[in-house]
Amino acid sequence: MSPLVRGLVLLAVGSILIDGVVGATVTATESDSGAVSGRGNRAGTNLSDDVADTSYVEHAGWVGVYHTAPPDAVADGHGTSAYNAGKWGIVAPVNAPDDGGFKFRDDVTFLCQGLNQKGAGPPPGGINAVYGMLIAASEGGIFSNPNDTDTYNPLPMLTRGPDRKFIPGSAGPLGPGGLLQGAARWSKLAQSDCAVVAGVVIDDFWSNYDHGVPPAPPPPPGTPCPECPADHRYRYGNGAAGYYCCPWVASDHCVAPPHTPAVPPCCLLPGTSSGCQSIARCGTNAANHTMCGGGTGGSKLSFDQLSDIKAALSGKRVYPNGTVDHTSLSLTPWLKLFVVTYNGDIAALAEQPLIQNEVVDGISFWISGPSQDADNAQLATLIKQVRANLPLNFPVFAGGYLTYSSIGWMQPEPFYSVLNTSIDLYDSNEIQGFYVFAGTVLSDSNSTLKGSRSHMNATEWKRWDIGNRLAAVTAPYLGTVDVLVVDEASVPLYGVVGTVVYNGSTHVTRKVTSEAPCVIHPAACFSFGGWTGKATARNHTIALSKRGYANLTVAIKVVADAQTPLTLAMTKLPDPIQHL
Repeated sequence: MSPLVRGLVLLAVGSILIDGVVGATVTATESDSGAVSGRGNRAGTNLSDDVADTSYVEHAGWVGVYHTAPPDAVADGHGTSAYNAGKWGIVAPVNAPDDGGFKFRDDVTFLCQGLNQKGAGPPPGGINAVYGMLIAASEGGIFSNPNDTDTYNPLPMLTRGPDRKFIPGSAGPLGPGGLLQGAARWSKLAQSDCAVVAGVVIDDFWSNYDHGVPPAPPPPPGTPCPECPADHRYRYGNGAAGYYCCPWVASDHCVAPPHTPAVPPCCLLPGTSSGCQSIARCGTNAANHTMCGGGTGGSKLSFDQLSDIKAALSGKRVYPNGTVDHTSLSLTPWLKLFVVTYNGDIAALAEQPLIQNEVVDGISFWISGPSQDADNAQLATLIKQVRANLPLNFPVFAGGYLTYSSIGWMQPEPFYSVLNTSIDLYDSNEIQGFYVFAGTVLSDSNSTLKGSRSHMNATEWKRWDIGNRLAAVTAPYLGTVDVLVVDEASVPLYGVVGTVVYNGSTHVTRKVTSEAPCVIHPAACFSFGGWTGKATARNHTIALSKRGYANLTVAIKVVADAQTPLTLAMTKLPDPIQHL
């Protein structure tokens, strides 16, 4: 059975270190301090001992899934959900109407509400962090689409025809999903229903970025923002090719929807290298004022467009036409913008303006799928090459493929080589997370979710042995901390923001206390899954903040395979002096 650390109550104004916390061993699944998870259990299932032949990780951590692992069952014969099969602490759901058949609204509810408090679902600590996955032009997205503003109903991507070219109008009458609006969407979710949102990641980034376009100077103060004419309201383009206006939502060309007469675009601002490309001017920007925001679309993203995306993610105001007000207040400044970077993209990081100007905040690094079998042993070397181009403590995630579109199912051992190396890299603070590609393939072929990706049948499940393999290498170093926040009179405090960091710089989670109960604590609590440290025990730092109360910071060592209840008391600040 798991050890349970008896509740600790702390009242402080400054910082406290709880070092080497240990607790009594209990022999029941319940105690006077709360519930305890036994190893090998499958939350949400009723299994007898004669079929419990697979061990599973019982605590969330830093290993997660790229694309959601749904609540549908895997092919282990026990009805274990794809989520419970790994207790994935980090999840990157796609910013689209569904992820492998799992509807976006249901996905957000599952990740952010159903699992955010321990009593509502597995694992014990809930999800640690969610990073929304944004899709660029190479996969059918566009930079900006003013129609893509429904928080819980993202627009779809363009789809390809038999010739592998995108079919105009295939995303529907409102056009394809926009990266700009996607960033704004995840900012809104972080402000309301999903405190665990930690940022976004742009998929296949460097093939979608225009390296040759330098940062454009901002327009002088008071300069009017160029506007498209009313009959060509959708803007697209970039600084090199020029900015244009189209009657319809456009990516890199103004293409009429099916059965609609073609109408040529107009040129809003000549490009630095291509002028207006013989396209007539719109007549609304004769003085050639530069853009206040990026264009609507374009197969290659510019520096300015990335700056707009970052601003939207930070919670700055995005106007209905897609213009971003960079002078407005940042409502979610803690959210990070990650970009997918493959081993062939490392050179792009050298003296990269996006990093130097703090537009990009993190790297999601992958050995490309076709190279995983041959190059898996090189991960540590490649991560060193990545870090050589980055500031100190810059967040880097690694990842490994179970399946790849042009290959199908990968070989297990190269994947586990990447995972095992990543464990040592996380332990030494070289990476801050790990993605398994992809969560959507874990549920079996009988899943009720009928997405476009393949599913792991019983043969593949046995071949990969995910439960036992993952439990063997990560479970011995994972534990859960349940944090109850009260005031000086031991009254529960709601609306307290708790931010957890591991080993001084690695973001673990950001959660908010609410009236939803945890298992150990009745309310005003939050839980997180943490890493004890493999080679050396490392601290987690818990920082609490609430308006009207003194900030509180506590350092604690997570106990392996345990649920540690911790009560923290915040001190109310004196009321402000009223000057008459």
